[in-house]
Amino acid sequence: IYRYWLEGIKDWCISRQLWWGHRIPVWYVHKDAAAAEMAQAGGGDGSSEVYVVAHSEEDAKAKAVAEHGDGVVLVQDADVLDTWFSSGLWPFSTLGWPEQTPKLEKFYPTAVMETGHDILFFWVARMVMMGLELTGKLPFHTIFLHGLGRKMSKTLGNVTDPLDLIGEMGTDPLRFTLAVGNTPGQDLNLSNERLNSNRNFINKIWNVGKFILYNLQRGVAQKRVGEGAVEVGWYKHCGMDVKLMREAYQTPSRSEGAKCWGADGQEASAEEKEALSKVDLGSEEAVKKLPLAERWIVSKLHALIEHVTACQERYDFGEAGRAMYEFLWSEFADWYVESSKSKLYSKDLDLKNNTLSVLVYVYEKTLRLLHPFIPFVTEDLWQAIPHSGTSVSTASWPACGLAQDKEAVENFEVLQDLVRSIRNVRAEYNVEMGKKIPVTIAAATPAVRSALDEELDAVAGLARLDTANLQIVQSLEDTEVDGVRAVVCEGLEVFLPLAGLADPAKEIARLEKQKKKIEKELQQLNGRLSSPKFVEKAPQKVVDEAKAQAAGLQEELNLVDQ
Repeated sequence: IYRYWLEGIKDWCISRQLWWGHRIPVWYVHKDAAAAEMAQAGGGDGSSEVYVVAHSEEDAKAKAVAEHGDGVVLVQDADVLDTWFSSGLWPFSTLGWPEQTPKLEKFYPTAVMETGHDILFFWVARMVMMGLELTGKLPFHTIFLHGLGRKMSKTLGNVTDPLDLIGEMGTDPLRFTLAVGNTPGQDLNLSNERLNSNRNFINKIWNVGKFILYNLQRGVAQKRVGEGAVEVGWYKHCGMDVKLMREAYQTPSRSEGAKCWGADGQEASAEEKEALSKVDLGSEEAVKKLPLAERWIVSKLHALIEHVTACQERYDFGEAGRAMYEFLWSEFADWYVESSKSKLYSKDLDLKNNTLSVLVYVYEKTLRLLHPFIPFVTEDLWQAIPHSGTSVSTASWPACGLAQDKEAVENFEVLQDLVRSIRNVRAEYNVEMGKKIPVTIAAATPAVRSALDEELDAVAGLARLDTANLQIVQSLEDTEVDGVRAVVCEGLEVFLPLAGLADPAKEIARLEKQKKKIEKELQQLNGRLSSPKFVEKAPQKVVDEAKAQAAGLQEELNLVDQ
């Protein structure tokens, strides 16, 4: 249909009787003033069969005199041009056309036109028509059609003022929701639940930035004063009041970014900033030198860059946003940032500096990927961390084709599965969150054993393990100690002594309570199933569901008794 509109162009009425708009450049020609007054008498529009078309009234007068002689009187048509006719001129008329201005030369034609399908003919097709007719060039090469959603209506009560949403949620959450929640060509349902979720996501980005800035402060302080730094909680007190140090990190911003550097009360040197801003981990050689967790997160970042770039090139903004959301929240914040704490708080300055370099490298590139979606927060945070350039909006897009260590990704994912298995056992036995538990890990393969040895502190921190009672063995031997045994994957098992998971008295009381509840529910179900009226009159599907539910409860009861 769209091609037909362009190939089968036909005349259309371009005049409208409106107060505002581009007035039609047509002047009717009358032989004298009396003829003009007569044409306008009685509500007439002053029209005549003779007319001229011109850019201005002066040009029209000159044209009319040349064609019809002196003494003619002109009356301009009172109508205005059709809105879509005027809008069709927009791509080039806003740039100074018909004059060949520098802006017209630089910005026309443009690249992508983003609009809704409801005005594809009214506006888009006419821009193409006008562009080809008046400039000889297509105004754009691609048309991206966004969804529309249900029209707002006061009667339906679904009118939403964007300014109210921005005041409540913020500009970036609204932008991210509209961009990510929209499949090309499909309608969009805007919900507060999505807005809240994306506001929390942006808050997570902000908190990760604060974490990195805080640790940069500690790193700079330790680098400068070495063993002279005195531990005060999580802070390094180097001549700066600890309370002021805490306050300095409450809100990173453009104005306060520099203040967030020197833990000794001074701004970090230009050399320190420049060194971190120029960290390059794109080559295979650079990636191989990193520890396992760092090789994993850098490889995941490089894979993300390729995926998001491909999504952007095919205008799949929803998938691009989803991938960045998953990476920053789950992989970077929940896994790498948490696992990095054991290294950041160690006494090994080289290990700490390498970890800081990776944190800045990954975070800075992620901010560049996120900037088109959430420009305000990313600009603020980018200005606060080490960077090269004046603005993230003018920084280059992260390059594709960077090194990825697939073996490191697989090995770290095994450790993730291990942590998840231990967390599941903790949840099943209601182990207190802060309690550290003993564990025996059986790693049968050299690759898994090597990964464990390298990231043991991180695993212990993520799973809340008691490192004093943590053993790594070749295989789990038969043991008389009561406990929970879980197979993580081939070649990796874990054993958690029951005594370390829960207080026996509390656990027995919990099981007794659970047993009474199951017995009560099972008694009610068996009562229904033993009633002839229920079995004979109830639909067979209902009877079968009741039997299956009773069997499940009996199985739960047997497990509790064991």
